[in-house]
Amino acid sequence: MTLKSGVYALYKGKEYSATIDGFTKNVVLFSEDQSSVAVGFEQRHDRYEKEVAPAEVESLCDYTPYAMVGEARVEVLSIKENGIELIYNGTQYASTLRKLGFEKIDRYSYLKFFPESELPEILMEVIPMPGYKLPVEPA
Repeated sequence: MTLKSGVYALYKGKEYSATIDGFTKNVVLFSEDQSSVAVGFEQRHDRYEKEVAPAEVESLCDYTPYAMVGEARVEVLSIKENGIELIYNGTQYASTLRKLGFEKIDRYSYLKFFPESELPEILMEVIPMPGYKLPVEPA
């Protein structure tokens, strides 16, 4: 199972994981596909990167996968081949989540591994970065 998490950009109709360069304010696109070199990406370490002007990007959004466990919103911490780790940071639902098997891992953080057979529904929060709109879903 794979879920989108982090910043993604829509560039020339294709989606790439991305970040904003803090110095130039350009959008840096990342690809794992070697064929990206044909469209201007350069190999850097074990992936391919391309820096583009913000105006060249159609959409730039931050994706955050989460689940509702009871009334508590819990974040997806990691995805493994046999399940998913969820983390709750806070105090409001801490006692309820502890009763549901979440373990306290820090002062206000609680963690639980859910095997695939017990996965709660995974939802996605998509927030456009300042100056951008949500991507248009294809019809």
